[in-house]
Amino acid sequence: MFTLETQPPQSPDVNLCDLSFFWSLNKASLSLKNRHYNLEVMQAAVIRAFWDYPKENLSRQCACMYIIFREILGNGGKTDYALPHEGIRKRAREEGIVADPLCTQELTLKAEEHIMRLSESQGIYVDDSDEESI
Repeated sequence: MFTLETQPPQSPDVNLCDLSFFWSLNKASLSLKNRHYNLEVMQAAVIRAFWDYPKENLSRQCACMYIIFREILGNGGKTDYALPHEGIRKRAREEGIVADPLCTQELTLKAEEHIMRLSESQGIYVDDSDEESI
């Protein structure tokens, strides 16, 4: 059973579905044999591509999304970054680990400083004296 959920407005850079899943699913459905240009056949092709979609691809897409999150945090929230090569496939092959969702302490502090500056520029003052660091 599928349910359609709306998503909040956000940067397309951090929207996993728009970033890669829908594009990849579309590509897979277009490659199916006996594809015709009517709605029923197209829907069936997309559903078939969805169920046949490799789980490993989703894991790699999530790993890429974490990399993008770190780059945006390190760039003060801006999306004009250069995406580094992190060897996702190699790490999966050698270590069995695909995604690395962790941030360094330096990156966490940099992001917290940016959030504080942004909040202050908007006239919002955050008292984080009794909260733990991320």
